[in-house]
Amino acid sequence: MDNTDWRDELEPYDRKRAVKRIMNAVRQYHQLDDDETDELEKFSRSVEQKIFAVATSLSDYLQQITTEAVSMERKMKEELFQKIQMLKEIYLSDLNEMHQRISYGLQQLDSHLQAESDKHEKLKIFKAMLEDFIPFLLTTQSEISPAIKEKLLFYEKQIKNFIDINRPWILSLQPGQVLPPHAMHPLPQPPSQPTQVQSHESQINSEGQSQEAYQRIQMLKEMYLPELNEIHQRMVDKVRQYDSDPQQAGSVACRMVKMLKEEMERNIAFLQTSKSDISPTLGEELPSHEKQIMHFIDMGRLVPASYRASVIAECSRASSSSRSKAAQ
Repeated sequence: MDNTDWRDELEPYDRKRAVKRIMNAVRQYHQLDDDETDELEKFSRSVEQKIFAVATSLSDYLQQITTEAVSMERKMKEELFQKIQMLKEIYLSDLNEMHQRISYGLQQLDSHLQAESDKHEKLKIFKAMLEDFIPFLLTTQSEISPAIKEKLLFYEKQIKNFIDINRPWILSLQPGQVLPPHAMHPLPQPPSQPTQVQSHESQINSEGQSQEAYQRIQMLKEMYLPELNEIHQRMVDKVRQYDSDPQQAGSVACRMVKMLKEEMERNIAFLQTSKSDISPTLGEELPSHEKQIMHFIDMGRLVPASYRASVIAECSRASSSSRSKAAQ
């Protein structure tokens, strides 16, 4: 009678491969930082050890490892789909309305022979962006793939910032209304000449507001200008890369990067405003510039989405659930 235990025939390398297979079922659908990867490895090793202890044979061990990996992959795909459904519920109606208003704006510019204007080009780019965002939010569960994980991080950030920055003026576009000049990027207006009825008190208030705006700009400059310059350089390099490829030089992606680069240059120039150029109207533009600057900083840092911290816990629940069903 052969009393050889099948476990004695299993090489350490084979067990490491089993651990990696469990890990990969999660990693292919979620981006993890170093700490989360360490936690996932500990969790996967623990799962493998439990399976190794209870399996009745090598084939049973391999089957349970496969079942565990498939269960986790299914759970990760379901979680990604639910994230997209959540974004769809929050943003799709706004995006559809903005797309409709931009289409109206383009029609009006076309009817007024402004098809080659800067405003027309930017509206076309924004329309193309929306036509990229909207189909992503309509992704079906059967279309979920590992490639979705990186797209989700990108789209979640881009959709939110696109709506926060552009929704007010886009929704102001009405059928039959021509896009107003400088609607997308309001330019500073020269301060009106003081009249005899302007009080001394209002002049003092205006000077105080200008001083406050200047101090705020200096603070933003000190905090963010070096990082904005670095992000801008990366955009410059990306534009060069696109322009060097004839197939991509005129693509939507290339135009989007160029538009973002121009936006970045406007904000960098704003942070370099001298004290003598400060006006009350410039102070009114400060909140808009500050929001755009933070958008670029966030985009440049590529901060992971908050949901990643829950991945290990979700894996644990998926694992417990699958083992419970297997036991039944």
